[in-house]
Amino acid sequence: MDTNESKNSGVFLRAVNESDASFILMKWANGELEGYSFPNTEIKMRDLIRQWNMGKVNCRNFTMYMIVAEGDPVGLLSLFGENDTLSVGISIEKMSRNKGFATAAVCEVVRIARKEGCIRLLAQNRLDNAASIAVCNKCGFQKTGKSVNSKGNEIFLWELKL
Repeated sequence: MDTNESKNSGVFLRAVNESDASFILMKWANGELEGYSFPNTEIKMRDLIRQWNMGKVNCRNFTMYMIVAEGDPVGLLSLFGENDTLSVGISIEKMSRNKGFATAAVCEVVRIARKEGCIRLLAQNRLDNAASIAVCNKCGFQKTGKSVNSKGNEIFLWELKL
């Protein structure tokens, strides 16, 4: 998927690369970024990044992007799915939250997905994640229901028809 800087936001997406391993380990190891589980060594993290960059994880199309704002990495955004439907997941480091970076990143994915012919984006978040709910609302997603995720948390399900 093409990545470009969002106009007026100072936020852009780029492919995660092996040099990001230490950032990812530092932020996730101490629990700053929820939602993902990663290896605990730089060597294993670099191996995982190489897998991501092959474009398939668990037999599904998969891309992991670094969210960069004001020149610094601030979080991760994942896209996975098949054909014309993609699911988006996002996590922003604690010091960069509530600054509009997640909204800008998801809105950029919406723009790119439309350009590339995707017809539907999906998202999910915990019922208590007000920030993620706000991002979905601001980016035009519609709540389609509730479910329970693999960790036993109640979640909202979201869809955006493109």
